[in-house]
Amino acid sequence: MIAQEILTLSNIPEPLLDKILAYDKWKFEQQLAHDKWVVEFTTNAKGLGRPKVITSESLSEDDVLINDLTGYGELDDTHIGKLSKTPVWQAAENKATDIFYDWKKAILDIDDLPKKDISDPRIKKLLTTFLWSNSLAQRYAFWPEGKDMHYIDAAKRDIKQKMQSYANITIVRGYESFKKFWADINDGASVEFNSTFISGILDNAYQETIKKEKEKKKSDLFKSPLFHEVSLKFPDVDLKELKDQMIAKRGDFMSAIITMELKNFTLNIPEEYKEVYDSDTWKENYFKYVRKYDETWRKTYSEFYITIRKEFEKWKKESTF
Repeated sequence: MIAQEILTLSNIPEPLLDKILAYDKWKFEQQLAHDKWVVEFTTNAKGLGRPKVITSESLSEDDVLINDLTGYGELDDTHIGKLSKTPVWQAAENKATDIFYDWKKAILDIDDLPKKDISDPRIKKLLTTFLWSNSLAQRYAFWPEGKDMHYIDAAKRDIKQKMQSYANITIVRGYESFKKFWADINDGASVEFNSTFISGILDNAYQETIKKEKEKKKSDLFKSPLFHEVSLKFPDVDLKELKDQMIAKRGDFMSAIITMELKNFTLNIPEEYKEVYDSDTWKENYFKYVRKYDETWRKTYSEFYITIRKEFEKWKKESTF
């Protein structure tokens, strides 16, 4: 509740606020469920007097179940009690193949993500890493003294290296889609997702994504006092093109709007010259009349800009534009 109040006071947009709270709630619920799950398994194991070194004679149903779930049904009993870093990756890859296209299709606004991240091989690798990190974390939690657990630090480094090659927004949207499919991944079995090995990466990705979205909203020229006044005084001006031009001109309104007027002038014959030129001959002669129109443009827009300049400059200082 306190976190929600803090976020609300931070003026975060409601849809974004809902996303943050939903993520925090899901992560918290999964962590609680996982902690309970480990305690229950550990208690049962202690009651059975499970030896530190697991042999075929000492296998419990829990050992078999954990191996099956974290190996996505592909690991035989020789992997029980072990981290099995590489075999688990291969099993995760195969499971990723089963759900890949449905998962990718569910990623929100995937076309807005960095192009380098969304090729099928790369985005599938991200899905595989989600699955892999969960399995390794589960196996380590249940068999902390397994004979190959000394590879755990190397596994964590591998996970970090793989995930940090993606943009934060790709991790966030990929993970949001992944959560929708988690219940189906284990074929109906109730298994808690263990985010222990990627929690720091996820937290950072969410924080940075939220920060960028806030900055983008804050510096959106469409929400500036300048664009508001332009829309009222000059309704024929294309605001999207004006924004593109202002970004190109480093925020210089006069340069941007004159560039737009000049472009429009070269493509469209003024009414007073339509009987003199056609579209082809105008392209060869428009420059003769540019100076006259340029003076009019500059006078009109300069007078307008003076009325809004102070307010716009103040907005620019307060934003990240």
